[in-house]
Amino acid sequence: MTNAVAAWIPILFGTHGRTFVLSTACASGTDAIGAAYEHIALGRSKMAVCGTADQMDCIEQLFFRSFDVLGTLTRTTDGLPRPFSEERSGFLFSEGGACTLILEEYGSAVARGAEIYAEITNYSACCDAYHIVKMPEYPEQVIAMLREITAGKDVDYYNAHGTATTVNDRMEATALKEVFGDKLPDITINATKSMTGHAIGTSGALEAAVTAYSLKNGIIHGNLLGTPMEGLNLPQQTIRRDIRCGVTASFGFGGHNSALMLEKI
Repeated sequence: MTNAVAAWIPILFGTHGRTFVLSTACASGTDAIGAAYEHIALGRSKMAVCGTADQMDCIEQLFFRSFDVLGTLTRTTDGLPRPFSEERSGFLFSEGGACTLILEEYGSAVARGAEIYAEITNYSACCDAYHIVKMPEYPEQVIAMLREITAGKDVDYYNAHGTATTVNDRMEATALKEVFGDKLPDITINATKSMTGHAIGTSGALEAAVTAYSLKNGIIHGNLLGTPMEGLNLPQQTIRRDIRCGVTASFGFGGHNSALMLEKI
């Protein structure tokens, strides 16, 4: 059952609140966290367990073959996907993964002495309404979503969807240039998938956790690159930087787009 993982959490911990599963392809993790954020922000709960578990596997590796037919898998001899590089040819398929975050109303977390990594301050989502597997050449909806979520904020870090497919990276780079303009060189960008591969539904939750860790510790992991695409601030080595406001975004098959804003406490 698709709801089994979500159902086991209250069974194991004896919780009785609202429990459900979201499925928006590669944006699932980001949307799950966004839904939990909205639930708490509306005052319906003080805490939520949210995230993703995903393993795309079946007899004869049909899922793997499907990605291959679509031309989305990396063709590099060493398997490295190299997002935002001129040599990119597709993503490295990460067969399974899981990532869980605990979201809590700030006063409640402080009262119990919880270790706080970052504060989620905004969430936005939209749909391209374009194609079941293709992305539009000009990402109009993604641009509108990122403008909405970043309005009035000084973003200094962006954790990219960065799959290393030819179209995705070009589309995402176009969106960033449109949204941030001449401020883009000051925004540090990394693609966690350059090291973890693409964990499909789990990727958004994993990248949100990386963003929270980066904000708390002032550490931004490097990118495994080839020849970097122009106009993007892509460190190749892990760097230390005091970042205050970060955005992480996900784009899923079917045109599901979502983004979270996290800020340093």
